[in-house]
Amino acid sequence: MTTLQELRDLGNSKLVGGDATAALKVFRLVLEGEPLDFTTRLRIADCLLALGETKLAGAVYTAVAVYGIKAGSPLLALVATKMLTSTYAKVSAGLHHDLAVVYAKDSPIVGRGARAAPVDLSALVRDDLDLDFAMDDEELRRTTAQMAAYTENITNFPDHVPPMPLFSNLGVEAVERVVSVLELRRFDPGERIVKQGDPGDAFFIIARGMVRILREDESGESKELARLGGGSILGEMALLSAEPRAASVDAESEVDLLVFTRDALAAMTGDLPQVAVLLERFAMERMVKNLLNTNPFFEPFDDKQRRDLLGRFEAHKVTAGTIMVRQGETGRGIYLILHGAAEVVKVDGEKTIRLATLGAGDCFGEIACVQDRPTTAKVTATKDTTVMFLPKEYFNRLIDAVPELCEYYTNLSVDRLLETKRAAETQRPFVDTDGFIRL
Repeated sequence: MTTLQELRDLGNSKLVGGDATAALKVFRLVLEGEPLDFTTRLRIADCLLALGETKLAGAVYTAVAVYGIKAGSPLLALVATKMLTSTYAKVSAGLHHDLAVVYAKDSPIVGRGARAAPVDLSALVRDDLDLDFAMDDEELRRTTAQMAAYTENITNFPDHVPPMPLFSNLGVEAVERVVSVLELRRFDPGERIVKQGDPGDAFFIIARGMVRILREDESGESKELARLGGGSILGEMALLSAEPRAASVDAESEVDLLVFTRDALAAMTGDLPQVAVLLERFAMERMVKNLLNTNPFFEPFDDKQRRDLLGRFEAHKVTAGTIMVRQGETGRGIYLILHGAAEVVKVDGEKTIRLATLGAGDCFGEIACVQDRPTTAKVTATKDTTVMFLPKEYFNRLIDAVPELCEYYTNLSVDRLLETKRAAETQRPFVDTDGFIRL
C-alpha cells in the first residue's frame, strides 16, 4: 500500500524531473486525501507556475501565505510570499506586513510553547489509484488551482502561534524590513548548497526540506555530520566573521532556504542597528549554549544552572595582538571564542613552544576555575576576535553554593581535567541538539 507521504514524494520527483502536468495530477490526489496539507498546495502552485499559469499560481501562493501566517507556519508563508514577489510585489509586501504584525516582538498571540501541529500523511491510498487520470489540461490546471486556493472552510486556527526563529525578537517595523530582504533559494535533491572552504557571506533558515552536513578531511574523504530539517538555522556566524565555510551542505530532498546575506545586513544596519545587535547576540547565545551542552566540564550542571550560566557570559571584542591570558597569572575565568582566532604559547626557559591555535567555538581557561595556581601558557588573539567570558568568581560562587558541584570539582584531578579537555577538543560535536552548526 502507498501512503499520502509517498504519493507526495512521487509528485516532487515528477516535478523535479520536469513533468509538471504529471506532478500536478499526483499533488491533486494528495490534496484530496489531506486538504490541510499546505505544503502540497505550495507544490501545486509551483506546478502551475512551471506550466505558465502565473495568475492561477499567484492565487494559490497567496492562499498558502495567508494560511501559514494564521496557522503558525511563518516559514512556509514566507516561501509563498517570496514566490509572489516578482509578479505580485504589492501583494507580497502586504503579506510581509501581515506576518510582521502577527510574529513580531510583543505580539499578543505569539506563544513560546505553541507549535504548529504537523499534518499526518500516513493514511494509505488504494493500490489501483490512477495517477494519470484523463482530464483536459486546461481543466486540470483551473480546477486544481481552485481546490488549492480555496480556504474558506478552514476556520479552526490556533489561539497562539510559535515565534519565528530569531526574528520574533524584533518589533513590527524591523520584522517587516528583515523579511522583505530575505532571499528564497530553492534546491533539488543532491544539489550542493554550501561548499566547504567558500567564503561565508550569509546565513540560512531551512523553510522546507532536509539537508546533509558534510565535512571533508585532508585526504578528500567526506563524512556526514548531521541532517537538519525545517526551522534549523545554518551559518549565522558567517555574518560575524570572514572565516571560510567549515563544512559543505547538500540538499537531501527538495529544499527551500530563506537567505540573509551580509550585504542585506550592511544595507539595513544604518536604519535598523538592532538587527545586527540581535543577530550577534543570537549567535553568541547559541555558541555558549552549545558549549554548556557539549563540553564535559559543564556536565554536572542541570538545565536551570546552565541557563543561569548562559546569562552570565559577557561579550568582549579584542583586536589582533591582545593578550587574553598571560602565563604565570592567576586564572580569571572561562573564555569562549565566538569568532576570530587565538594562539596558545608556553615559554619554558629560553624556549617558546606553540601549543595550539584556537578558533570559533574553542574554549579555554576552564581549568583555572578549579585550581589556585598560575596559568601555564599565554593566549593571544591573532586577529580581531570576539570572546565570551565567564568570570571565575561567579563560577566559584555557583559551585560553592551547591555541595554536589563543589565535591565534583574538588575530586576531579588536574590530570583528569586535562584529559577531558583534550577529548572534548578532539571529539567536539559539530552539531548540537538545536541544530547549531559551525559553518
